[in-house]
This record gives sequence, structure tokens and C-alpha cells, in this order.
Amino acid sequence: MRNIVSRPARRRRFWRSKVWLVACLAALPLSAYAGRYDHPAYGTARILEKKGALAWEWSTFHGPLDHFHYDTFTARQDFLGDPAVVFTLDRKGEVAGLRFLDVDFKRRKP
Repeated sequence: MRNIVSRPARRRRFWRSKVWLVACLAALPLSAYAGRYDHPAYGTARILEKKGALAWEWSTFHGPLDHFHYDTFTARQDFLGDPAVVFTLDRKGEVAGLRFLDVDFKRRKP
């Protein structure tokens, strides 16, 4: 199957892989990001914590989730072009949702 990633997406992925950010740790412990995130049209995305690292699952796609900058991670998946996953926090500083492929998913209450 041919990779359908656009030229701008490849360019963003290239620069994201070359940037080295010093002392930009995740804002919360990794376990705080784990959970289910829902969208009425796109279904459920899951963030899992496995052996001290995050992984993601959405539809038939899955892979590791690498930390990039504060609440931004990179979903490793060649077909999708390694998109950014940006977590949003509420007023209490807890994870309220995530933005993935320009779609906002809301965190499901435990």
C-alpha cells in the first residue's frame, strides 16, 4: 500500500524529528494521560500505559506514543505520517481530551 502522507505532513514530520527540546518533560505523569477518548463520528481512541511508556489505539491503527513537548506526543504510525497528539487540560490541571488528526476527542469519565 502506498503511503498517502502529503508533502507538508512529511515536512512537519522531518522537522519534528530534528528538533531537540531540552528540559521539556510531560506536564503530568504518563499514567494521567492513559484512558479512553471519544468522538461522536470517529469513535474511541485509547491511550495505554505499558512498561513506563504510552501507546495509542484508534480504529485499526496503533503504535507507540513518543513524548515531544509538554502535553504533545507523536503517534508513531507511518501510514498516518506520525501525527501529533496534543492533550488538553481542564481548570484543575487534569486531562480533559486530546486533539489528533485535527479532531478533538473528549476523555471518557472513568
